Amino acid sequence: MALTATANDKIVKDAIKVLGMKTPHVYRSSFNRPNLSYEVRKKDGKTIEVMADYIAKRPNDSGVIYCLSRKDCEVLSEKLTKILLSKGKRNVGVSYYHADLEIHERQKRHHEWLSGRINLLCATIAFGMGVDKPDVRYVMHYSMPKSITHYYQESGRAGRDGDPADCILFYAYKDKKILEMMIRKGSTNPRCNAMNRKIDQLYSCLRYCENEFLCRRTLQLDFFGERFDRANCGMTCDNCKAGKVAERRDLSEDARVVLSLLDNLRLQKNGRGITLAQTSELYRGSKAKTMTKFIDISRIPEHGAGKKYKKADIDRIMHAMIFEGVIMEVSEVNGSGFNSDYVVEGQKADLLRNKKWKFYVEFPSAASSAKGKATPTKKKKTKETKKGKGKDKQAAKKSPKKLSLKNGKFEVPTVEILDSDDDDDLPGSSNRRVGSKSKSPDEKSILPRKHTETLMKRIKKLVTMWADEEIMNGNKLFYWNIMSNTAMGTIASQVPLSVEELNDLSVLGENVVKEYGDRLIKNINSFVTQNNLQKYTRNKRCKVDTGEVQKAPQSSTIAISNSAATKNNTSMITDSDDDFDMGIDFSSIEIPDGPIPAPKTLSRKSSYFQK
Repeated sequence: MALTATANDKIVKDAIKVLGMKTPHVYRSSFNRPNLSYEVRKKDGKTIEVMADYIAKRPNDSGVIYCLSRKDCEVLSEKLTKILLSKGKRNVGVSYYHADLEIHERQKRHHEWLSGRINLLCATIAFGMGVDKPDVRYVMHYSMPKSITHYYQESGRAGRDGDPADCILFYAYKDKKILEMMIRKGSTNPRCNAMNRKIDQLYSCLRYCENEFLCRRTLQLDFFGERFDRANCGMTCDNCKAGKVAERRDLSEDARVVLSLLDNLRLQKNGRGITLAQTSELYRGSKAKTMTKFIDISRIPEHGAGKKYKKADIDRIMHAMIFEGVIMEVSEVNGSGFNSDYVVEGQKADLLRNKKWKFYVEFPSAASSAKGKATPTKKKKTKETKKGKGKDKQAAKKSPKKLSLKNGKFEVPTVEILDSDDDDDLPGSSNRRVGSKSKSPDEKSILPRKHTETLMKRIKKLVTMWADEEIMNGNKLFYWNIMSNTAMGTIASQVPLSVEELNDLSVLGENVVKEYGDRLIKNINSFVTQNNLQKYTRNKRCKVDTGEVQKAPQSSTIAISNSAATKNNTSMITDSDDDFDMGIDFSSIEIPDGPIPAPKTLSRKSSYFQK
């Protein structure tokens, strides 16, 4: 039996041949991950601030940022920490992970990330195999990966629990230079097929990043030989949301002018190389000294031939010429001893010159531009509507949607990105930020937003402590084995005050409720009492029973009417029942990887749900 998760048709056929399989039975499942949202953003000087803003809006979420180098991991981790601290997000744990760390330190950081003590790891691809944390809500790429296969594998760390997750790739063309150099240096034979195949895969990833029109999901699945109709994307990628329409233009003549420009430049450069940036700028008509050094532009008729194009359009043309093999960049050692990429003619240059092949480039059509200009007006109008009456605000909200199963597969709904700070944007509300959890349509938060978020953090901390107890009792499990983020969000929004109400939510298994239900309910009741939130829970409880929770005049004990306590199976709760008052700081305890004998004082019931 041969198993693989990310192999296209060619690799599968090669594997069958190498393994000597005569009549193999091949079973393929879909590569589609419908709960993941894909986005490619341009990488610039503000990228780290953009990342920090994103993380600050979801401080409790777990994530990974993949970096190209070990130095990038450390620098990015340090900068994100500083920015998040300046935003008041002191509880967001950020660290880094790469192969230069001692094995013990790598294991420690991996465990802390798995257990939730570290929210975000900035990592190289060394952090890959064996990573199986289900509630990773986002995976970012600070640099372009080596191939679509790498990207699919690395972004696939997100959303393994089936809930929505974000995959954001920050792209700059200069990353291609570093990656191509790494590929070529790693090969002993510069002309071998293996190296050429890796270069081709790198260029496929370049095309993926620069494509503004095709569905990201379609591009990925097409690489693996799977057909996908973009109508099924459900607006879960940036290109489908933008809705740009491609206008395919024949720029064969423009490309021939660029080739002629290169010929004339070579005559004047006397063997010195010509960079892509220099070619682009001279084609635009630049007279900057850095671009015209050793060059007499009066003897170059092609100088300024592309002045009708914007810089972004010329970059689009030049990159397309590289992708299509009209020109190519080769790395050479310059006079200073450093590697530089210089432009030379590609395999299709002669075909283009002899007019035996046409060169096309896709641009956003006029319809796309018109649509893009109309969007801000529409958003402004929506914003003005929100400032109106409360009824209009409620009416403007779209009905909530959930992940649903269709033909045995998840179907992802359309998602809007909301940055509103309104109290309606809570766990269980109708709208959802990308990267947060989807909730039941029936859920409306009982408590105000601030208290709901605080209760959510409290529950997660509590469940993490329980997982630490299990580890110290010899069971290797993490908080999500006890309770998923979805379940925590539902409980925080619904505020069950009895085991019966907890069971009615149907978010926890029978064994989990039996093992931890009483302790969870005691902590929720304690939270409600300590924050004087009974007025919010009173109406909800009246529907179940006429009994109410009342605060004793001079005691921290919660007094519950006998009828309510009997019917709802709610016990008397005092401060001493609160798990947070046990006096044990589990985060300060060094937890070993293997099982250890459990101290009897820590074991409350049986081990691992009494299995």
